[in-house]
Amino acid sequence: MSDLSGKSAFQRALETPLKAYEHLSEDSSEDLDVLKVKVLIDYKKGRLRQATARYEALLTHCGLSPRIALFEQKDKLTPSTAPFVIFELLFLMTGAEDAPRRPLDRYMDLIDCFDPDDRLYVGALYNTLLPIAMRNADFAAAEQVASLALTEFKAAKCDYLVAFIHLHRAIIQVARGDLATAPAHLERARSTFMLVPEAECELAMTDLTQAWVNFEKENRFPNHAWLLTQRDLLISGEFWAETFLILATLLFRTSVAKSDDMILETHSALETVLRARGLTSLLPAMQVLREEYFASVSTTPDAADCIALPEHQLIWLMPNPMTTRINWADAKSAGTLRFPRIRAAVQLMEGAQLLSGRQFDSASKCFWPALEDIETYGWAGLSHTARPEIDIFLAECKARGRFVERARHYRAALTSQTAAGALHPKPPADLTPTEFAVLTLLPDATSNKAMARDLNVTEATIKFHLTNLYRKMNVTKRREAVKEAIARGWVSAPGNQIGT
Repeated sequence: MSDLSGKSAFQRALETPLKAYEHLSEDSSEDLDVLKVKVLIDYKKGRLRQATARYEALLTHCGLSPRIALFEQKDKLTPSTAPFVIFELLFLMTGAEDAPRRPLDRYMDLIDCFDPDDRLYVGALYNTLLPIAMRNADFAAAEQVASLALTEFKAAKCDYLVAFIHLHRAIIQVARGDLATAPAHLERARSTFMLVPEAECELAMTDLTQAWVNFEKENRFPNHAWLLTQRDLLISGEFWAETFLILATLLFRTSVAKSDDMILETHSALETVLRARGLTSLLPAMQVLREEYFASVSTTPDAADCIALPEHQLIWLMPNPMTTRINWADAKSAGTLRFPRIRAAVQLMEGAQLLSGRQFDSASKCFWPALEDIETYGWAGLSHTARPEIDIFLAECKARGRFVERARHYRAALTSQTAAGALHPKPPADLTPTEFAVLTLLPDATSNKAMARDLNVTEATIKFHLTNLYRKMNVTKRREAVKEAIARGWVSAPGNQIGT
């Protein structure tokens, strides 16, 4: 079955949002092409048992075994059955722990089975290999297949899937710590998705990924009401498991910050969505967030029994020392870590545990590499959420007279990073980072002494920076400076959050 453009129904399904073709689920035709579309619809709607049954029936009908990997049946594949490989990879990614262990090169070899002129199917194969490479933290392979998929989708003139590759690439960059590159990919994805009809879910995934970047880079949470809107847009279509966890994390932590009484009800509603979509493999990740909340409100914050998420799931939860402790209890149980962001969080966790056991020298061997990575990668979100552990360690350095200059450097760097980054991506061009750090404290500051304590400087230093600020902003009083800074969008009003 094909349309006037010469493309089959399955090809059209691959290159358009779910809403554009889900009506075919009511088609009574037994055409092979329509049956492929029905498998895809069932998969994307979370009807995994029904999708699996349809898929296995198709394999059997075409003389292929549902029990043997398709790369082991390569000699039986034809251009009409080669697209089944896309289904096999999709099903492997749905809660299958062995998916990352499947050899990517064996699937790459199946490219020969596709019609060489069918650039869309070839690109789709590369595109389904990309998340598997990501889950294994194989960034080189992920970048390679992303580049290959991009070439194929451009040749197939499929802007919708080109946009997806840019979104994939942004997620790769954030996961590996390259916060500077990700926004450009997100902007390309967003501008293209805006041209595609009924791509609201895809735009929501893009914007949520941008909110993830904002948190990691600037310690800036999005507005709570905006997140609820993105939730509705996300669940209205086909969403990736990873972007759902990003939503859940941002929504949960903004709810904690605003002391939302409905936080657990909101969280349970998200879990209901996962169950309805057949994504029960994500429920342990949701449990980690819940345990983190219980630990934060408890007077004796002890982690529950270890949940032991795989590393490729934990990364989307923007882990901190508490999250990693809930997940692994100690650094030894974490094993060999591949995501640098998680490695830093685990080092902070281990350092805090060693410090509480009065093992300062061992603790310092954990804290310093983590602090170096935080500064190098610019993880303002991690430095903020791990601030209690970091402050205790830096104070211990001062008390012992050890690493004093090094500790002073990191205290100043982290204070500037979290104070300035929490409200604005970078200081205005005419303000120094320290001046901007002082300015961001002004709306809620009670005195110069309090600001000096927060920034670990003298009151005289605060007065010096305030004088420079007043001069540059053409004001004479603190109240005028705050009012002008709010008007320019440099800071938020006292006690308010910056929204997205």
